[in-house]
This record gives sequence, structure tokens and C-alpha cells, in this order.
Amino acid sequence: MLPRWQPVAAPAAAAVIAAIHGSRVCGCARAGLRTAGSRAACQASTLQWRPTSCVPPRGGRSSSSTRPSAAAVVQAVELPCADEGMLSVGDALEGLRRLLTAAENSALSVEDVLAEPQAQSFLAPLGAACKSFSPQDVRQVLVAFARVQHMPLQLWQQGLAEEVSRSLEELPDLHVVHVALLVASLDLDEPLDLLQDLAEQLEIRAHTLSPTGMAGALIALSQLGPWPSSSTAGLSVAEELLQRLDELSPRELSASALAAATLGIRAQTFWQRLHGALLARINELEPKHIADATLAVATNRLLPIFLLEAIQDRLPHVVGQMEPDE
Repeated sequence: MLPRWQPVAAPAAAAVIAAIHGSRVCGCARAGLRTAGSRAACQASTLQWRPTSCVPPRGGRSSSSTRPSAAAVVQAVELPCADEGMLSVGDALEGLRRLLTAAENSALSVEDVLAEPQAQSFLAPLGAACKSFSPQDVRQVLVAFARVQHMPLQLWQQGLAEEVSRSLEELPDLHVVHVALLVASLDLDEPLDLLQDLAEQLEIRAHTLSPTGMAGALIALSQLGPWPSSSTAGLSVAEELLQRLDELSPRELSASALAAATLGIRAQTFWQRLHGALLARINELEPKHIADATLAVATNRLLPIFLLEAIQDRLPHVVGQMEPDE
């Protein structure tokens, strides 16, 4: 018997740190390309943040002769009655956990399993059931879908997106950052009202976030959108981050630089200090950090000569350790 739904035990701080440290970040395509340089930077790095804190490597796939049908996978889950108004919060969360676990562990794509009529019959009223969820329940639903890297649009558009917006004000600071990163990782660029709510909440909370939270917020904002060219999304977070640069890890520092460049932040004082921080820690930067720092410089096109020379000197020491996408 599958264990009942349990909230993620790891605190939000651990989830945000894992998000920043677990993979390279490139938000150019998601945040809107403003220059030819940023287009080139985005083409050079197509990886976006994935929630590595909750995405275990999948095992081997079974052969086609033993592969169950999507209908059989859903039927084996024994989903609870999903008639609108009859689905309790506990049953909804438990049924969702069982369904997504079965889909992830099957030899089929998650999209195919969730497209089955029986799965759709369960998911359709789930959007309405979300109105009874607590803010933490809503966050855990996002975690569950981020785990399988798929969000059914029917569920998202018919209640869940609205409940995410509703829950933001009641969530602690780092949980709001976590939600923003989860929404970005699922490529959910609508509704626009939700994106604006996320941006507003991150900007309002910028002064109370930890340095890691600020970095996560800036990264999330760079991958949400695209934002209008006149938008100042991320500026307040960047200004607060400027006071805490020495508290960032090399990964957080380089990822923040790329996120700020992607957002189109142009403040000279900000970049002078951020370039100076990267320069001061150049010998601490690992291959992925060098790649992000270089992409940031290519995107903002400010040409910091001393930093560029330092990156050039550092490259021979790390190039042999770089992955092809770096």
C-alpha cells in the first residue's frame, strides 16, 4: 500500500538552495530577449532550472512487450470519487499523490497517463477542490507536479492558478520564492495576473529575504514572464541583494548575475559591484559558475575588462571539467 500524502519534510530554505545549486540557470528565453547578445547567450545555454530537490533520477524503462497501457496504470491507482463537492482535501491530495507516483513509475509518459479519461475525470473537479486547500497544500500540489515536470492545463486554468495567487500572502517568504521557482520550472507563463502577483510579493519581501532567498527570487523572476520592456521586475530584489553579495555562494553569485542580465537590469552601480564581487572570487568559480558569469557578461554587454581578462585566465583551469552545454 502506498503511504498517504505527506508534506515535503525539507524546509523551504533547503528546497531553494537545491534549486540554485542543483543545475545551471538560464532564463533568457523565458524572461524576454532584449538584445542580440542575450539571444546568443540563450542559444548557448538551453537548460532551465529544474526542481532537483524533488526530481529523482528515473530507473530503466521496461520493454514494450511488458509495458502497461495508460488506462491500466490509472485503473490500478483506484482514484477516489471525484464528483465535485464530494472530494475532501485529504482524498484529493492522496489521490493526486498516488496518480502522479504511478505515472512517474510507469514506462509511459506522464502526459499520456494524465490524459486518460479516468485521470481527467479526477483532475477536472480538483481545480474546484483547491478552494478548500491551505496555502501549504497548494504549494505541495505544485511540488508534486514539478516532480513529474508536467502540469495539466485543465487543472491549472480551472482553479489551481487562482488558488496559487490566493495563497501567496499567507506563505512565509522562502515559500513564496519556492512557489515562484516551481511555477517557472513548469513553464507556466499564464495567467498574467498570477505572474504579476508573484513579482509583487517577491519585490515586497525583498528586504526580509535571506541572501539565498534573494538569489532564488531573482532567478525565478528571470524565468517568469516575459516582462514588458518597461518592467522593473527584479530591481528591488537586485538592490537588496547588492548589500549581501559577500554572503552569497559562488553558485548563487554567478546565477544571480545571469538572472539580472536576463531581466535587463542596467543600473551601473549594481553591475560595478556585482562584477567586482565575481572578480574577487574568480578562483572559487567552478565550470558552471564561469559559464553563467560569461553568459551574464555576454547578455548585459557592459564589457567589464578586468573581469573578462580574469575569466580568460581562469578558463584553461576549468575548461577540461566543463559539460558540453557549458
